[in-house]
Amino acid sequence: MAVVRIPPFHAETQADNDRATARVSAALGSLQDCELLRGRNVAGVALVVGVARQVRHGLGRRPLGYFVTGQSAAGVLRDTARDEWTLTLVSTATGSFSLWVF
Repeated sequence: MAVVRIPPFHAETQADNDRATARVSAALGSLQDCELLRGRNVAGVALVVGVARQVRHGLGRRPLGYFVTGQSAAGVLRDTARDEWTLTLVSTATGSFSLWVF
């Protein structure tokens, strides 16, 4: 994603103000289109080694992916299924995990 830089300005006229508002709206629109930012934090997911568990993610759509943002055990997660409501996870360790699902 490209960095959008908006230089400082002094609005002398309503037209200047309208152009500035349009540029800010365009920059914010780029951020709203970023799928990664439209995710949700799912904390405290308790997993048992080798046991598949369905976890509700609350996105209302099929997730594109997830990041592990915290864990109480050294393990690797993998998902075996994804849908609009849940993510099915299997871990190589027993512990509690936190995820950013997007």
